[in-house]
Amino acid sequence: MDHVWLPEGWEVELAPPGGGARGRCLYDECRILIAPGMHPWQERATYVHEVIHAQSGPVPAHLTAREEVRVNRETADG
Repeated sequence: MDHVWLPEGWEVELAPPGGGARGRCLYDECRILIAPGMHPWQERATYVHEVIHAQSGPVPAHLTAREEVRVNRETADG
């Protein structure tokens, strides 16, 4: 996987993100976890989704659902 669009100082790791998720953005560690074993198109979509989160930064807990909708739309438009 190439690391296009990855914010400076961030890394990507193929590792289980937990909770049944395909990916997870760990803001405090500047690290993105991508679940291993996915189809390449699924892996790329998950990567783009998590990079958008990394670029945007964390949101307050009460805005998490709204942020997921926004990031899902942006991922689909990309």
